[in-house]
Amino acid sequence: MTNSFAAAVERVASELSANDVQLPSQWLNQIRSALRPHDMDGLSTDDPDELIAAHFTLMSARFDDVTTIVFSQAMADLFAADARRMKPAFLRARKNQFMTRIVLGRRLASRYFHEGRRRLGQAATATSGAWLLDRSLRLNVSLLELDDRATPNVKSMTQSQIATSSAHISRAMARDDPRRVPLLRSGLVHSSAAERNGDLSPDHDGYAIELALRLHEVTGEDTFARVAGPLTRARDVDSATLQGLIGDVEFAKAAAVPSHEADRAMSHLIEALDRYNRAVALPRDDKGADIGYLLAKRGRCYAFLYERGGDAVGRRDTTQLNRALADWLDPRTAPHRHDHEVARLLLARARLATARSDTAAAIADVSAAAELMSSQDRPLVASQLEGQTLGTAIEDALDHNDLDAVIKAAASAASLPPSTPVPAGSMTKSALWLQGRLTRSDWEQLAEPMLDRIEIDGAHPALLASGRGHVAGHAARLARALYLTDPPEPAGVLRAVELSRAHVSSAQTVSAAALDGASRAAYAYARLSPSADDVASEDDLGIWIDALLWGLSALQAEQTIQTRVEPAFDTTACALRLVDCALQLSALTGERSYLTTAADGLMIAGALTPDVRLAAGNAKLAAAQQPQAPARASKAPIAGNLPTIAPDQPQPVLTAWRSLSDADRLTGEAARIRRQEAACQFCELTVAGDASLGGKQRPGRRGVTTIQDPHRIAQQLVVLKRVDRAAAQREFAAITQLNGWLANSATPRGWSVPEPLGVVDVEDPEDSVFVMRRQPGHTLSHHAMEYLDGRAPNPQRMFEAAAQALGDFHTAMRQESATAAEDVTQSFRRAARQLASVDAADAAAAELAPVLASPIQLAKKDAHSGNWLWSTVTGGLIMIDVEGSTTRPVVLELATLIDDLPLFSLDPDGWNQRVRIGEHYLAALPPQLSIGQRELRHRLEAGALNVAVVGMARLLRRTWGTSSRGIRFAQLQHGHYRQLSTHLATAATNDSVRRAAAALSEQV
Repeated sequence: MTNSFAAAVERVASELSANDVQLPSQWLNQIRSALRPHDMDGLSTDDPDELIAAHFTLMSARFDDVTTIVFSQAMADLFAADARRMKPAFLRARKNQFMTRIVLGRRLASRYFHEGRRRLGQAATATSGAWLLDRSLRLNVSLLELDDRATPNVKSMTQSQIATSSAHISRAMARDDPRRVPLLRSGLVHSSAAERNGDLSPDHDGYAIELALRLHEVTGEDTFARVAGPLTRARDVDSATLQGLIGDVEFAKAAAVPSHEADRAMSHLIEALDRYNRAVALPRDDKGADIGYLLAKRGRCYAFLYERGGDAVGRRDTTQLNRALADWLDPRTAPHRHDHEVARLLLARARLATARSDTAAAIADVSAAAELMSSQDRPLVASQLEGQTLGTAIEDALDHNDLDAVIKAAASAASLPPSTPVPAGSMTKSALWLQGRLTRSDWEQLAEPMLDRIEIDGAHPALLASGRGHVAGHAARLARALYLTDPPEPAGVLRAVELSRAHVSSAQTVSAAALDGASRAAYAYARLSPSADDVASEDDLGIWIDALLWGLSALQAEQTIQTRVEPAFDTTACALRLVDCALQLSALTGERSYLTTAADGLMIAGALTPDVRLAAGNAKLAAAQQPQAPARASKAPIAGNLPTIAPDQPQPVLTAWRSLSDADRLTGEAARIRRQEAACQFCELTVAGDASLGGKQRPGRRGVTTIQDPHRIAQQLVVLKRVDRAAAQREFAAITQLNGWLANSATPRGWSVPEPLGVVDVEDPEDSVFVMRRQPGHTLSHHAMEYLDGRAPNPQRMFEAAAQALGDFHTAMRQESATAAEDVTQSFRRAARQLASVDAADAAAAELAPVLASPIQLAKKDAHSGNWLWSTVTGGLIMIDVEGSTTRPVVLELATLIDDLPLFSLDPDGWNQRVRIGEHYLAALPPQLSIGQRELRHRLEAGALNVAVVGMARLLRRTWGTSSRGIRFAQLQHGHYRQLSTHLATAATNDSVRRAAAALSEQV
């Protein structure tokens, strides 16, 4: 008989045994005895009446859960195998076949459930317990689908069993098991249904919370709103398990808060700690939460509070760190913690011990971390351990004044691979300690690799933002010790400036001494850096401004937070440095606000540490702030940079200015000779190799310096511009010609050029110095920057004046003999190849060439906004830098002037402004050089694309500046160039321009 009851019992018993469910010793005899008077071996579906009678006999018997599972599962299998044959027998027995199977199923599911839960509590039977719960879960789910008429109480019980089984089964699954998420979702759905059907018991609430928590941990979904009721009820229950679960939920909510919104996480963390503390204090039974688990969770919460918390300036609470380690180092937490996390906190505490010079404590924590990591495969923490081990070795050697040990440990730290965080603080401390104990050359050979390695560490992925600031501070301090020497080396000083800027911009707090160090570095570099152009660029001005403002911030910080009797730096030297910076900036720009800033610095320094040296600084400022008489001459101005000659300079300076004054009273050839004599006298004030004039020291970028009117009456500057001899003669001739053209003009033109004094040959046969006279003023790029940063009105009227002056320039220089035409298409192609593939660059150049090129060739001016001045004395435009030797297509120079900076919008109104300015430019040209409005628009678009592509390639090749202002200027340009190129790819009215921009836009 294939469907016999005995065979079914044997199958069920075998399945249970196969899944490690041990059957009671007399289980079979118990079933046979309970069946009497029925014969167990004779029962089968062939005699349904007797089988049904035997079933109801067994239902009234009392067995243990496993024996009940055996006969109930066997009977359920027989009823399901031949349901049609069984139906008449149920009718004859006056029994409902459907409900009989439902009741049997519920009894069976309940026995599976309770026996499974009982077995989960012991490691030896946990696997069989999970299998039994899985059978219960499947059976309960099918019963809910079959019996939709069940009472709410029955449904609630079934759904609670499903939820509980789901929670237990999911615990044994791997985190990435694909079955886990569907199981948790199903369990949470049935838990919510059980609650709706009246199950509000603490047991139900605990499993509901657990299901929501585990689902959140795997998916990141906000599942806690779905268990709001259980969470509310559980808060008032004195159960260690429930209180621990609420703590877990609050911790999960804190962990889900983004790191930049740490304040929002704090309330959740504090609530989690309160729940964990309550759970630890409550009594526990065998089924409750393990004390080690609760301590581990509380330790994790303390660790999170330490790592994510902090005061207004980012300082962490070491109390939380110590509490976290106290919990995690409790032996009872070992099964529930991650040793690499404990090691990470031990290393954090070791760093704090190192900072307070407690080397013994640091060594103890590092050793403990090493022991924990001995069996861990965590490369990041292992690399931190390697670095801090060397850090403690350095500190221990310093404590014992062991020179050889310090050198060995510091050198080992400098040779660590980039993936390993280095002990930057200990390395810097050791380098400065060694500075006075080794020869300069030996010390530099050791310190420079250390600086290189510390600088690399600033980009390590393990560093938080606050950590990057600390590393940058160590690097900047060591760089200043290395490079702010006498005599200074420009590249080294520049490195010290850049590292100091990185520290100031990244650190959450910067000490007064560090700000003073940054100011010293910027001041040293400003004094070393000759201008490469006729006027001070935004970067040239910016480095002086950095030195001024960092120095003032240092004095203000020392005044606000003075924690020692003696200041941490020489406040008098800092204040006098501010005076020098202010005098330079005032001379370069004509603005007196810098003098006021320096005066504030002197006042603070006097309050901190009275010093007789401060009187000299006050005297210099008083002399510079004397009222100035209006200018008498209409000579062209300069916004130069670098050392100006003060009124107390020696007799040769006065002699040179006297010669220039004599030339002003003469005319004709006599005046020309006298001006040349004055030019020679001014050149004699600087030696041939003076860094302020550059020369061969900076090939291709010879320098410029300025000398100020010693009496500060005429507000005049003499400019000495060292270039190659051909360029000097060419610019002298061009400016002379422009002066003549302006003198012969029938109407005032509204602009001027410098007064050429002469060209002086220097010892180097390739160089000459072109000497000219100007008045102070700002470049148009300076005015544009002030406007874009919100500190000045829109300078568009100045640019409109420059466009008209550019037209006059091209008209005046048109009289020159023919010169070589610049291949602008080839220049565009070369720039495009730096930004995109060769094919894309060549395609763009081919498209743009017909619009970019023109038979109308005009003298090259290099008309970008840095080559025009707006005089602070006359309120007029001054044209500078006219040494070009080639010609360019019409409108190209105008596009360079208009679109070098984001002054004009990229909407239709902005293009209408460009066209209007272009019309003013064309009106200044001879009629035969004019073009139509449509062609003007197309050429402005082509020129704008040329400006954008050439500009981006230039910024790709060169540094973006050394000063904060210079970097900001380059960022503005780069952003404008990218937007301009993208805009033209879709909005250009000329098809060729649009296709050229589109060819590059995907790769630029």
